[in-house]
Amino acid sequence: CVCVCVRPLPVDLLFSLTKVRSLRSQVVAIGECGLDYDRLEFCPRDTQLQYFQRQIALAEATGLPMFLHLRNAADDFVDVVTRNRHRFSCGVVHSFDSDAAVARKLLGLGLYIGLNGCSLRSEANLETVKTLPANRILLEVSREVKYIASLAGCLSLSLC
Repeated sequence: CVCVCVRPLPVDLLFSLTKVRSLRSQVVAIGECGLDYDRLEFCPRDTQLQYFQRQIALAEATGLPMFLHLRNAADDFVDVVTRNRHRFSCGVVHSFDSDAAVARKLLGLGLYIGLNGCSLRSEANLETVKTLPANRILLEVSREVKYIASLAGCLSLSLC
């Protein structure tokens, strides 16, 4: 698996990267794409919305799944994904920390929910995780693996 970090390159340049033969067999998803309204000082809302649409176009052009990012932008995120869901094959909303209502909407769109340490910071987050179907959860593991393992018992879920 290869991650090509290309922030903040124009999406047109990303489209040209899809034509590089040596990358075609190694790139497995388009991402990290989405909306992050906790960081509007770095990128305004309108710019994020514009580029999210273009990132979806990239996923459509390549036929690759999407690795999605949602932070404090649930209404706009769900709206954009709902209008464009037919344009990409599948996707995971990683580091999910929204509420159960948002999770239900995303699951209803056929997306997976990615969980990591950020997803488990509060009691509200833990309650949301309890509502997720185990077969639609993807665990994101790195340094959080011990933290997630320590919480598995209190979640009363079989995540594997």
